[in-house]
Amino acid sequence: MLDRESLLRHYLALYLVPGIGPKKFSHVLENFADMSEVFTASASVLKQCGFSEADVSAIKKPDWALVDKHMAWLAEENNHIVLFEDPEYPSLLKEIACPPPLLFVKGDSLCLGDVPMAMAGRRNLTVTGAENARDFASCLAK
Repeated sequence: MLDRESLLRHYLALYLVPGIGPKKFSHVLENFADMSEVFTASASVLKQCGFSEADVSAIKKPDWALVDKHMAWLAEENNHIVLFEDPEYPSLLKEIACPPPLLFVKGDSLCLGDVPMAMAGRRNLTVTGAENARDFASCLAK
């Protein structure tokens, strides 16, 4: 079993693979007892889990430098990454068709269960999108 930091690193490595969304990620959670196994699994096993040839190629070459950047963000004050299996992951969010496998939280992650509202973002945010998100967050916080 992986320690917490290793588990986070492997979650991030898979999450950062282009084309791997919540649905494919959930197949990994269902089919692999240990997140690190996905990176050592054979191409045929990965294809049985619904991964394409391009997915398999990307999984075999994780971007560990990008994972390190996310881990550096996590090390900053009040930054958290909540995994699907964590107790603070919102139970209502688990009920949607394709819940995100992890949540990036700025602030108190224990409040996730208390507030029936949240903002979700994109991986490749535009400048306009960032401005809109900032404005919405400011209004919601008030």
